[in-house]
Amino acid sequence: LIAKGSNSITFKVKGKKTERNFAAKITTTPIDKQKSNDIIRFSREVNIISQINHPSFLKLIGYSPIDFKQRQNPVIIFELTKNGSLYHVLEKVRKHKKIPQWDETQKLINIYGIAAGMSFLHSQEILHRNLTTKSIFLDDYLFPKIGNFGFITKLQTDASMSFTSITGIVGNPAYSSPELLQNDEYSKASDVYAFAMILYEIITD
Repeated sequence: LIAKGSNSITFKVKGKKTERNFAAKITTTPIDKQKSNDIIRFSREVNIISQINHPSFLKLIGYSPIDFKQRQNPVIIFELTKNGSLYHVLEKVRKHKKIPQWDETQKLINIYGIAAGMSFLHSQEILHRNLTTKSIFLDDYLFPKIGNFGFITKLQTDASMSFTSITGIVGNPAYSSPELLQNDEYSKASDVYAFAMILYEIITD
């Protein structure tokens, strides 16, 4: 077990042939018992992340409509990072625990990596909407990989193409911009504000 969410649970799994480790995010409610919004969100997540090809994002390995016990619980398989999330690294630093690799250079690598990834995402007219230190995962070299795609959405000008509204606060309020808290409307600027909060945490610990 790696993590539990409000409507999903994530396990560490191993490929039978390759022996490689991956992360399997499994929905906890069967698809036929899910609310329409949850089904839409899950479909949106799979559709969008399958199109993202950038080194600053967790790589999508595959998708299955059934889980490992043949139940109607959809599963998304991601690459598994070794060093947890940026949140956990910063928590250790705040408790004055020594992390040898976490120096000023490594901080700059993370700042640039997250910025490059989000710049690419916005160039594809995609909003993350849940960018926090818990959404940044760190690989063997403590390089950043953006994940937690549950609230990701496309910016649509054609209402007929839209999966869902981009209004209503769905992420962490601590990383939400004042205009988002006031008007409940997401934009690229609200993602940038969340990045600024992460930047502040990295620089100041």
